[in-house]
Amino acid sequence: MKGLLRKDIYMAAKYYRAVLVAVAIFLMLAILDEANLFFLTYAVLISGMLPVSLLSYDAHFKWEQYSGTLPYTRAQLVSAKYLMGLIFNGGVLLVCLGVLALRQILGDGFDSDAFLGAGLLCFVLGVAAPAFLLPLAFKFGPEKGRLLFIVLIASLCGAGFALGQTDFLSGLAIGNTVVVALAAAGVTLALYLLSWRLSIHFYQKKEF
Repeated sequence: MKGLLRKDIYMAAKYYRAVLVAVAIFLMLAILDEANLFFLTYAVLISGMLPVSLLSYDAHFKWEQYSGTLPYTRAQLVSAKYLMGLIFNGGVLLVCLGVLALRQILGDGFDSDAFLGAGLLCFVLGVAAPAFLLPLAFKFGPEKGRLLFIVLIASLCGAGFALGQTDFLSGLAIGNTVVVALAAAGVTLALYLLSWRLSIHFYQKKEF
């Protein structure tokens, strides 16, 4: 498994540099524009493209056929992509939380409820998007999965922009915000685990 993760890390470092720059730019813009969540949600959604993009490169370089000669199971090949998604999205989420805290401090002061609400939104978007798309990519191929991802990005970014113009975060502060956040995070992680098992099922039945 370490070898698979190292291979994906090397590929991400070589072929994903432009995306990393785009994520950094949107995070900097998020500090300057505290009126909505568009830039944050866009950065999170872009980061969710990593596992599908890696699958696309695997297909381009015939890795799927070559990996059949190596001592890896198909379940391990799928698991490596899901772990990469968690690692990369986790790093981007931490940066997003730092940006959220900074722009609140530079603005009207730190608001724990708004911070938790926005952080929860970033977490859910970052994990849920690949959870929906990876099973489709493993079943139908990464190119179709990427097209679906573009459609999803457009719709969710529009939703993020709209939410930023409303009192969405204030609404999250009603009741016990911590309990709501933990429940939403738990459901999202459960969805990711279900997606992982479904992708393994699809990939094990795929013929090359």
